[in-house]
Amino acid sequence: MSSPTTYEKRTVRESKLGWLRKRYLEVIDWQCCRINK
Repeated sequence: MSSPTTYEKRTVRESKLGWLRKRYLEVIDWQCCRINK
């Protein structure tokens, strides 16, 4: 059984990556919309 500290660190890192990915996709969508118009 792994210690909760490593699990927590991994979860935090994954959530940060997910947030960055979401921001990245939003920026790309916004730029695509701007270029298309």
